[in-house]
Amino acid sequence: MTALEILTALKADPENAMLYMDHAKRKAAFHPGGAEVYATAVSYSDAKMARTDPALNVDDLGMDNELIYA
Repeated sequence: MTALEILTALKADPENAMLYMDHAKRKAAFHPGGAEVYATAVSYSDAKMARTDPALNVDDLGMDNELIYA
């Protein structure tokens, strides 16, 4: 997924979609929401770029982890 696709998906389902980032390991995963759907690994650089959108909420989970949602 590109940064634009991540942003579009987050904003399309603000109640369920989320992006998880692990800065220490430089890994990211997108979870579209729903009980039957699993997270998909996404490019860390694309996730980092998508994270800069001021409309998104960023929760610092500590230990270099963040949860981003619309």
